Amino acid sequence: MPKKTSSFNPTSPKTLVGTKYLQKKLLDELASAVSERNKLEAVLQTMDNGVYGVDWDGKLSLFSKSAEEITGWKKEEVLGHYCQDILKVRGQKGESVCEQCPLAQSFVTGETVLIPLCSITAKDGKLIKVASTYSPIKGVKNDLVSGIGVFRDLRKEEELERMKSDFVTMAAHELRTPITSLKGYLSVLIEEGKNLDDEQKLFLERSFISASRLESLTNNLLSVAKIERGTLPINLTKLVIQDVAQEAISLILPKAEEKGIKIQLKSKIAYQFQIKADREKIKEVLINFLNNAITYTPAGKRILVILDKTDRKLRVKIKDSGIGFNHNTQKHLFEKFYREHREGTPIQGTGLGLYISKMIVGLHHGSVFADSAGRNKGSTFGFEIPVEKAQASFNKFKALP
Repeated sequence: MPKKTSSFNPTSPKTLVGTKYLQKKLLDELASAVSERNKLEAVLQTMDNGVYGVDWDGKLSLFSKSAEEITGWKKEEVLGHYCQDILKVRGQKGESVCEQCPLAQSFVTGETVLIPLCSITAKDGKLIKVASTYSPIKGVKNDLVSGIGVFRDLRKEEELERMKSDFVTMAAHELRTPITSLKGYLSVLIEEGKNLDDEQKLFLERSFISASRLESLTNNLLSVAKIERGTLPINLTKLVIQDVAQEAISLILPKAEEKGIKIQLKSKIAYQFQIKADREKIKEVLINFLNNAITYTPAGKRILVILDKTDRKLRVKIKDSGIGFNHNTQKHLFEKFYREHREGTPIQGTGLGLYISKMIVGLHHGSVFADSAGRNKGSTFGFEIPVEKAQASFNKFKALP
């Protein structure tokens, strides 16, 4: 039986053409891969954020130039070492994040993991505040092969925020004195201007209102600066919340009466219960909430102030019958400078009142809340703070025998 011979001839023209085609194809693919790698390297070198790569066993395989600048580590010093031994990521409370590695979590879930605030350890041992993102990298078979961590240095942002706060504080201080003087002069002219006609009096009254708004703005800006620096003084004394609520209502009542809005105080707690708090600061919170309710409540409606006690907390609610808000708005209400545009109602205020209220209540170890059934269904704003059951100072003591 004749021996079977192979039909493949490596020197045949057809084979040579096919081989050259494959070689060209491979070279093109290689060139494309090198080009993409160079592009990636160029992007990494120009990024402000630090970038590092970790292989499947947790060892560093990539360390960008920005990562070197932020941490003080050189790429040659860290590649091949375990990530947890180099960066030692810490949570907000100083706990080790490496034990529950975010990259490992991204490997398991196949999704990006975001940590808005944590710390990484620099080469000199100092902790650096960063915001981090961790993402898995998939191979050609859609399997997870490695991961990428990206961190943003928050120190520059904090410095810019501090500089902005310093400028605002300085400007507010500089404005406070002339505004106070202006209000004083306008007040004298309004009270003693006997020869003024109605139009002149109207101009003076409007000027006084504008000056009062400027004064309120400067005071709010100074309060925000003190709160964020932790220098706002809190003078804790025992007080009766009904008295403070009534004082706040009396101060805000003229504004409510301009719109024909009635404010009713309803207390569900005994008069003997006191809270330990800063009287003026709690009054400021109540005025801010009432002012907000008046602003967004149509003329002729009613606002209800409810005082209640649950467990060991005092609960204060300001319930209006105004235009309300939706769920998307709710999460922004207590943010700094947030002002909602509500249809049919012009944007008013500075967006600081509710933010300041939240911070003041927080300094009392309490919390704020806001709720609404939806548009045109009213809203409820309020706060809770710990209470102390004590006999009120106005109670009569039993006479000694």
